[in-house]
Amino acid sequence: MNMNKICMFAAIPLLGIATASCGVEEGENTGSWGTKVLQLVIPDDATQQVIFQKDHLYQVSINYNTSSLTIHSNDIEAGGVKGDFRTDVIPYVYGYNGVSESYFFSSKNGGMLGQSAPISDISGYMITYRPTWINNGMNTISSLVMSYDVPGARVVTMQPEPRFFGPTVTYYPTASGTDESSTTEDASYGIVFADDMKHATVTIYSVRFAPNAPKLESVVLKDLDVTLGQHGYTISGADIVPLVPEGGTSGTMVEYRNFPFKSFEFKSAGKYLTEAECKYEVAATIGERQMLFRATFSGKSSDYVVFGTDDSND
Repeated sequence: MNMNKICMFAAIPLLGIATASCGVEEGENTGSWGTKVLQLVIPDDATQQVIFQKDHLYQVSINYNTSSLTIHSNDIEAGGVKGDFRTDVIPYVYGYNGVSESYFFSSKNGGMLGQSAPISDISGYMITYRPTWINNGMNTISSLVMSYDVPGARVVTMQPEPRFFGPTVTYYPTASGTDESSTTEDASYGIVFADDMKHATVTIYSVRFAPNAPKLESVVLKDLDVTLGQHGYTISGADIVPLVPEGGTSGTMVEYRNFPFKSFEFKSAGKYLTEAECKYEVAATIGERQMLFRATFSGKSSDYVVFGTDDSND
């Protein structure tokens, strides 16, 4: 990767990234990024509490000459140990598919947390891409997707506001009384967690509940419950009155009381929590008719990349 490209990405406004720098001096060819993430500390013992940490800063330093990187962070608490996180020098593999670029890394024995807790099985990638859902093409997202073990716990990092894409299958009633289904790839699911990770707001974008129904620009489900566990997190709620744009596609967000979500459940999955399964029911009142819509979603976040390749879903 040439130095002009390195400096170009350092100059672009980055979403979810704190600092970026690069340098060339007497053969030096390096880059440095400070990336803020959410992270979960998941104990090996399922009876213990999962710890949530928000806005945690990791510093990634890359040496392009040697295709290696190191990762550092101050003041992490995991597995009962609190201290600085420092990896050893880890080789990386670079991937670029014309839209996103990634640096994949993996090490069985990767460094130390504090003075006493060895880091093991560290793997992941740093990914930079321009999000398709943001109109301003100068914005990029830069994320550190990572998992590592310390004695007694696993740590997984996440993008601060993840967005998931994939097929949504909607089951809707017909006039004959039977249910039919339709599938759309247009809908996506954005998540904003509360500061304490006990609640979250989920926004469903570009959703259509039946082929002849209007497409809603966004449907907002506020203050849903978040449960943390060995698999990551579950977001759920019942009898939720959604917010939708007035007029369906633009304007002030208003309550849509004729379209309450009877139930909603969104579960993270995968080693890096970049996959998800979701299901929900909507008890709609249309005129004098009451109808039950059901939907299932299975997808991947915008940060999802097949480890060790440049094949992303963006």
